[in-house]
Amino acid sequence: MSIIITAPDGFSIRVVGIPAPQGSKRYVGRAGGKGVLVESSARAKPWRAKVTDAAAEAWAGQEAIDAPIVLTAIFAFPRPASHFGARGNLKASAPPYPSGHIGDLSKLIRSIEDSLTEAGVWRDDARVVAYGMGTGKVWAGATEPPNVLIRVEVLR
Repeated sequence: MSIIITAPDGFSIRVVGIPAPQGSKRYVGRAGGKGVLVESSARAKPWRAKVTDAAAEAWAGQEAIDAPIVLTAIFAFPRPASHFGARGNLKASAPPYPSGHIGDLSKLIRSIEDSLTEAGVWRDDARVVAYGMGTGKVWAGATEPPNVLIRVEVLR
């Protein structure tokens, strides 16, 4: 499920699901000496497909952007159960930000950029000239599902 808001200068979409980083590639050898590069993360492909579909729907019928772009992406992750006490209250020791094993921000952004390229939103992710204010990782609210909020702003 995604929420789409379009505007003349771009669009915003919220894609529900646990964000997955664009992982590293690994080489898999094949008979005959020809190998292929395979995505290390099993979660990356379905996540990217979900973002690609939402972006293609948001940008349907419009030409690929060939102008400078500001990309904003706010990744909201679910808190692990270990962050909560027996009564369901957030522990004082729970970290305020999702850092560590959740995925590095640059790989999360790369996943989004590749998805938007595949969706035909822009000609090339090289058109991204800046990341918008607020780009980063946060914990999803208590009643909010994990998601990413993406804002594509065209600079004219």
